[in-house]
Amino acid sequence: MLGCSGVGKTCLCTRYSQGTFEPNTEKTIGAAFFSRTIQLHGVTVKLEIWDTSGNERYHPLLPMYQRGASGALLIFDLTNTESFIKVPFVYESMLTCNPKAVCILVGTKCDLIHERKISTMDAQGWAEHHGIQYYEVSSSSATNIDEAFAGVTSTILQQNQQNKQNIK
Repeated sequence: MLGCSGVGKTCLCTRYSQGTFEPNTEKTIGAAFFSRTIQLHGVTVKLEIWDTSGNERYHPLLPMYQRGASGALLIFDLTNTESFIKVPFVYESMLTCNPKAVCILVGTKCDLIHERKISTMDAQGWAEHHGIQYYEVSSSSATNIDEAFAGVTSTILQQNQQNKQNIK
């Protein structure tokens, strides 16, 4: 999980891994770890999720989590223009550390319709331009949470399968 501070990374991780929503979450210091085991395409997959701090003070630690990642969710807040403006920097940071990682773009807080600043068209356009998937989610209502994680996991599994076939 990569993104600015306050975009909802911890709420997203908690909703996905524990099925709960706590709106008054403490800011993450450094990183937090979550996991969940799922069945996808007949395969049991244990997802190990690092919730990284969006605080710039902890940015020097990010490569430690990025290097070994199979995938990354690039998180921004649909109600916060600045968080969307910073997505390209987050994406480049991930590609620099780990160019083979599967990235997806995730816009959080899609339930806050009247506070929305970023259009679906703008976010979808950015994702398409970079060849990645895009999901709009809400940790509060649990909208598209499972779909986003299934999307990145499915792409990782496909990539791993292709790599195995290329080795033969």
